[in-house]
Amino acid sequence: MVGAPNVMRSRTGYAELVACGLVWGSVGVFVKKASASAPTIVFFRLLIGFAAIIAWFAVRRRLSALRTGPRPALLVSAGLLLAAHWAMFFEAYKRLDVAPTILIVYLGPVLVALGAPLVLGEPLERRTFVSLALSVAGIALIAVPQADRLDRAGLALAVGAGLSFAALVLVAKKLTGIYDPQAVLAWQTGVATIALSPALLSARASEIAASAPWLVTLGLVHTGAAGILYFRGLSAVKAQHVSILVYLEPATAVLYAWAFLRETPTPLTLLGGALILAAGLLVVLARPEVGAPAGLPEPRDPRPAREALP
Repeated sequence: MVGAPNVMRSRTGYAELVACGLVWGSVGVFVKKASASAPTIVFFRLLIGFAAIIAWFAVRRRLSALRTGPRPALLVSAGLLLAAHWAMFFEAYKRLDVAPTILIVYLGPVLVALGAPLVLGEPLERRTFVSLALSVAGIALIAVPQADRLDRAGLALAVGAGLSFAALVLVAKKLTGIYDPQAVLAWQTGVATIALSPALLSARASEIAASAPWLVTLGLVHTGAAGILYFRGLSAVKAQHVSILVYLEPATAVLYAWAFLRETPTPLTLLGGALILAAGLLVVLARPEVGAPAGLPEPRDPRPAREALP
């Protein structure tokens, strides 16, 4: 019966990560429903999420884990990257349908695999080039047939969000070798909140008030609660399985957009998205550390090797 608690915790961890994927998949719907501008939505998501995360640290009496430590400049850069990533991501949501936006952003894991040799000194694997080819083909299937109808700035923003997604993971990979991953998340959201505070200068009070339910939910549920739940799940689930479960986000995002926004993806969009997701899974199955959700720090497994679950 010694292994029974571990088995139960593992099952709970899977449930927590599935819940995160289902919750994060609905972000596009909330962004579309909110009448505020993309930078304003991101600012309030960050502000409310940051407050929730700090409260969580305070309740657990772990505020000491938030010390700047030896790499404060890298912590700040991670926050600035998160601000840029979410600002581009949410603006792309405003300009494009949910399906092409989220599917293009999920180029991130492939780009991480390409950047890892330069940033982390890891070997470049042959399958990375196969993944890149699949991803480019997927983007072409999404963008080219609809080039006359898709917002070109929106496409550029989605690609930019994918690039910044990759940069976030690479920077966070360095940080989580030094800091508690949850502390990295707290610093990311705090710095990003300050970086996007100028968005309030052009925000209208009426739009903020009308968007309040969506903003509060994005902050408390999608950022604070789901972020904490994600890290709880990490401690009980194999990293490779985490990377695969993360792909619930783009899959459910397309379904949520169809159900709640009446955005019906074209067959070519679905085919292109399938190629991008296949490319990402090809990478994460071999390199499970590159599949973290957009905007969250890359985890390190805090358990000793002898405690790893089967």
